[in-house]
Amino acid sequence: MNDPVRFLTALTQALSTMSLYGDDHPATTRGLESALKRLRELQESDPKLQVTFLSGEVVFGSEVVHELESWEWSSRFVKAGVERIEMLSPVDVDQFGRFLSHLAIRLGLRQGSSADIWQMGESPIRYGQVTLGQGQSPLEILRLEPTLPAAVTYSLREERETMDWVHNEIQNGGKIPMVEADAVVRSLSIAMHAEQAMVLPLLPLKEFDQYTTTHSMNVSVLAMALGEYLELGGQTVRALGVAGLLHDLGKTCIPGTSW
Repeated sequence: MNDPVRFLTALTQALSTMSLYGDDHPATTRGLESALKRLRELQESDPKLQVTFLSGEVVFGSEVVHELESWEWSSRFVKAGVERIEMLSPVDVDQFGRFLSHLAIRLGLRQGSSADIWQMGESPIRYGQVTLGQGQSPLEILRLEPTLPAAVTYSLREERETMDWVHNEIQNGGKIPMVEADAVVRSLSIAMHAEQAMVLPLLPLKEFDQYTTTHSMNVSVLAMALGEYLELGGQTVRALGVAGLLHDLGKTCIPGTSW
């Protein structure tokens, strides 16, 4: 068992214990201490860490954690709006305790106001939904509040900029950023169903340099539409969308004059 798996296993065991016992119960204390110990082991090599939960997958940093494929807790986190957990620096016991309490409430394991708990002090822990932002990184984490889901907006311009970034990463020899690709597909899916839309959100080609990005996003939308027409499951439809989005990646590494 590798370190990310140990930490996530200890984290969910602590959450399960919190659903049964109060804060002062010895079992709750042991669960918190065990999870914090595993977290500190992870932070020995790098105090910053990032865990992303997708449907059926867990990504630690940029690597898929194969041991947690189809992990039940991953879906539970996603349904609660906890798509990513990020640690910006070492965490003390009080900060970690507040984080667990807040998370337990978000997951419906405890009663209470999660917003009040989170506002009790600063914390190097951030978590929430993955959304396309305008910063240097194409992914931005928003701290969860009760009204957050209604405030999240999507723009196809932002999705296009993210795909340009993905193509640049590949051209520079980087790995395929699967988390970002999944976020783009999810945004396209939401655009497809916005206000019961009857027209697919296909993008017009404005410049030759945009061809690969625009074409890939349109293929992704058409692939998901076909999957839904065939009444395939949600996970299969999303996989079709990702495949359509990435189907032309190899071409991004070929000089423009060759095609």
